Amino acid sequence: MTKASSRPSYRGRAYLDTEFDQLRTAHMDDLAGSYRVRLASAPGIDRLPTAWTARIMEALNRVMPLVYRGKSFDGARGSNEFVGGLKRAHFSLHEGGPEPRGLLIDYDIDANPSALRPMAAQVRLFEDRLIVCRLIWRGRGGQIRSLLYFTLSRA
Repeated sequence: MTKASSRPSYRGRAYLDTEFDQLRTAHMDDLAGSYRVRLASAPGIDRLPTAWTARIMEALNRVMPLVYRGKSFDGARGSNEFVGGLKRAHFSLHEGGPEPRGLLIDYDIDANPSALRPMAAQVRLFEDRLIVCRLIWRGRGGQIRSLLYFTLSRA
């Protein structure tokens, strides 16, 4: 991520893993209302030739809004918004710790199907304007696996 840009540039998953942990942790009052979502990394993209990655990420981000509108936050809860005003994949918003640490978008709530409940997103701030999130999978036994990165910007 570069200080001169308004969004993280794609430099590979390992780069995002390193940089993410250096970002300032967001707080609940940093999130209110509706946000657009952009993918910053996708599973398997680093296995492709470098020349293709930016084009593929841009194509994914152009197509995604045709179905998925983003996230909405209301205090300590929220949901994912889809075309037609449909709200699914609800979440709670709370401080995590000790691992994963910091603010979490947590899908482990009764309203969600069991397959979605192990997922959460760690939330960080990039230059106080852009919110960067790391989607994680919490496995049995406490293991945590990073799935992808996405950004949130005001809708």
